[in-house]
Amino acid sequence: MSETLLIGNNLALLVAALQLAERGRPVRLLLDGKPAGGHFAGMRLDGQGFDIGMVLFEHDSRVPQSADVQGYDPARRNDCARFTALAGDYLERFVATLDVPTPQVHSGGARHPDFIMANRLERFADWPEAGKVLDELAQVDSHHPLHAAGKITHPAYDRASYAEASLVNHGATLHRQVFEPLCEKILGVPSAQILARYHRLGWLPLYYPQTLSKAFAGEDHGLPEYRFRAAREGYSGALVEGLLEALQASGVSIDAAPLEGLERTPEGLVARLAGQSMAADRVALGVAPQRAAELLGQPAAEPPPAASVSLVLGRVAREHLPQKTTCLLVADAQFALFRVTDHDAVAGLDPQWHRVSLECNPDYFSRRYPAADAGHPLPQLLGELAELGVIRHPDDFVVLRHLQARNALALPNAAAQEVCASLQRAIAGDARFALTGSLLGLGVASLNDQIIQGLKLAEQWS
Repeated sequence: MSETLLIGNNLALLVAALQLAERGRPVRLLLDGKPAGGHFAGMRLDGQGFDIGMVLFEHDSRVPQSADVQGYDPARRNDCARFTALAGDYLERFVATLDVPTPQVHSGGARHPDFIMANRLERFADWPEAGKVLDELAQVDSHHPLHAAGKITHPAYDRASYAEASLVNHGATLHRQVFEPLCEKILGVPSAQILARYHRLGWLPLYYPQTLSKAFAGEDHGLPEYRFRAAREGYSGALVEGLLEALQASGVSIDAAPLEGLERTPEGLVARLAGQSMAADRVALGVAPQRAAELLGQPAAEPPPAASVSLVLGRVAREHLPQKTTCLLVADAQFALFRVTDHDAVAGLDPQWHRVSLECNPDYFSRRYPAADAGHPLPQLLGELAELGVIRHPDDFVVLRHLQARNALALPNAAAQEVCASLQRAIAGDARFALTGSLLGLGVASLNDQIIQGLKLAEQWS
C-alpha cells in the first residue's frame, strides 16, 4: 500500500494522521522543522504548560449540528459551527474541559462583562452617550446590503471593510469610541483595511443594530451569552500532547527535520528529506502559505500584510493578585496591552503561583510609547498590568519568557484571500493533493475548523 505524506505541523494534520493510522492507512507526518501543533501546542516553562496567550475552546453553537464531515465547506464562512458538537467530542477524547467564567472587558476605566466576544451587552445600558448611539441606530435601514444579517452570504460582504459594516450596524459613535480603537490595538491597522466578513479574526464583533438598540435602551436584547470552555489543567496545549502520545502509540512515523523539496513526477509524488526520497500517493499540506507556494513550485509572492504579537509569559504569586482576573480584553486605547489571561483562574484553579500571559501588538506599542523600545516593552507593560489592577506592583510579575512573533497573523484582506486562491489553483484537478488550515482560506484555521478538516481528510483518504 502506498504511503500518505502529511507535510506541516498544524493541528489538522495531527488529527488526520491519527485517524488514518487508526484505520490502517500507512501515513508519515513531516513537521518541516516546526513544532507539532503550531500555535495550539503552547510551551512548557519550568515544567508548567503555558498557552500562547488566550486559547479557549468553543463548544457553544445554536445552529443544527451535523456529523457528516464530508459536508464541511471551508469556503462558507463559519461552516464549522455546524460541527461544534463533533469537534467538542473529539477534543474531550484528549482533554477534560470545563466552562470558564465570563471574560471581562476593560472599558471606560472599569471592568465589565465581555461585550466583545461573549455577548454580555449590559454595559451599553449605562453608556455615557447612549442617547446619541440610539439615535444613530434608529436611522439604520433594515434592508441595507451591509446589515449584519447578511454577513455570511450577502455579496456586499465580499469586499466590504469592517469600518463600512460597523458604521452601518453600530453607528459612528460606538464604532469610533470602541471598535475602531480596538481593531488598531489588536491588528495594528485601521478597520478600513480588513474585510468585515472575517471580523472575528481580530476578535471584533458585528452586532445587529436591532440587538444593540435594545441593549442601549436597557431592554432584553435576546442574545444569549456565548460561553467558552478551557482545559481543566489550565493548559490547552494538553490537546496536542495527547494527540502526539496517541500518534506514537499508533506507530505513526514523525520526522521533525525541514523538508528539502517536493516533486511531482510522472510516477507520483516524491518528497526529499535528509538526503532521502519518499514516494507518496497523496500529500496534504499544513504549512504557512509562502512555504506551501515554495513546495508546490509556485512563484514567490509578496507576503500579505500581517499583524505582529508581543507575548509575555510569567507567574504571579497568589497574594499579589488583588482581584480575580480570568481573561481580560483591554479595550481602552491608553493601554498597549490588549489582553491579559490568568490561565489558572480561567480553569478555576488557585495555586500558590498563577500562570499569566500578556499580549500586545508591538506596532501599537510603539505608537503608544514612541520613546520606548518595542523589543523590550516589559517596564511599560508591567506598569499597565498594575494600573489595570491585575497585580499590585510591577515587580509582582515574574517574567519567564518574552516572545516577539513578527507578522504572526495574516490580516483578513483581499491580498490574503488571493494568496490562498493561488494555492488552490495550483492543485486544482490534482486529487493527490489536499490543503488544510490557513491554506484553505480566511477564518478556517480555528481549533474547531482544524479538527473537522483532519476528520474529513481522513475519511476521504481512507
